[in-house]
Amino acid sequence: MYSLIALSILVLVISGGVEGQECSDCMNYVKCPEAVSRAVNERNNITLQLFRDTGCGYERGTRMPKVCCSKFQQEAEDIRISNHPNLGLLPKRCGEINDQRIIGGKQADPYEFPWMALIARSLQGPQFTCGGSIINERYILTAAHCVFQRRIEAVRIGEYEINPKNEPDCYMGACVTHKDFEVELSVVHEEYNQMLVTNDIALLRLTELMDFQQDNIYPICLPKTAQLRNKPLAYQTATVAGWGFTEAYIKSSILLKVDIPIVTVEDCRNFYNRHEGTDKKLCAGTIGKDSCGGDSGGPLMVKVSDNKTVRVIQYGLVSSGPVRCGSGVPGLYTEISKYMGWILDNITP
Repeated sequence: MYSLIALSILVLVISGGVEGQECSDCMNYVKCPEAVSRAVNERNNITLQLFRDTGCGYERGTRMPKVCCSKFQQEAEDIRISNHPNLGLLPKRCGEINDQRIIGGKQADPYEFPWMALIARSLQGPQFTCGGSIINERYILTAAHCVFQRRIEAVRIGEYEINPKNEPDCYMGACVTHKDFEVELSVVHEEYNQMLVTNDIALLRLTELMDFQQDNIYPICLPKTAQLRNKPLAYQTATVAGWGFTEAYIKSSILLKVDIPIVTVEDCRNFYNRHEGTDKKLCAGTIGKDSCGGDSGGPLMVKVSDNKTVRVIQYGLVSSGPVRCGSGVPGLYTEISKYMGWILDNITP
């Protein structure tokens, strides 16, 4: 049972501070699981401020405070993430863009996306089937459908042009060398649904640390601050990069890139008939442009300017989409902002 004393004290304390803001899910706070959990287990000033910030009035008759439940959950999660003990495991330097990396053109260059990873079921061939991204010196972020119930032989980083002889990639007089790593642990989201392709996210922990001293190996930034997670993304231009490896084994030997528009949440739901799988996903793409140019599990990237520094933030990863690429129906991308808590919960030093 809930602690009635705790709840009563909380109601009395905040009784003068509940705002009358409008929201679609304004409810008695005892019906909002996150609000009840905070009221019972974390009776502190932060909890009181949460109630004040998300309050939407009082219930008639009882005068019990009501809260915007989804906003309460979001702000509570923002607080949890900002105080997470594993937040320091994500690199401070990441996603940097400079003239040495960006050369231009439709075809990516060896230094443009140094966080790209290839996931192999077998290195005989090689048999790469999915992509991923480097998020720190030990972990690769990818899609659950790429690794669920599958044996992953290796992860390749620092690659640009895949060739049968596994030779270094030479470009404009400079040569870069890729490196293959064994996987120590595969972590698939515990609520991944293969049929609906929901919670399509996974982590791969490598057996060794990656060396970020090479220009072609470097981590991408994740939206680890509340400001980045709450950034409006509709109509933003995003970039998808990859070698074209999909479950259908359509491929390109050279790393390619494509710029695509991010669609509004409402339009995304309309495209997919308000399917439940869209609530934690982004839609992006247009006629003739979508994630057919990138791997399953590869990153959906947005350039963000912060204090005169431009960084690449991974806001999505390639999950699923229409049967025919570029048909005008946007692709679906797992929305990283909705899974930052899960990522931090599942990475270790």
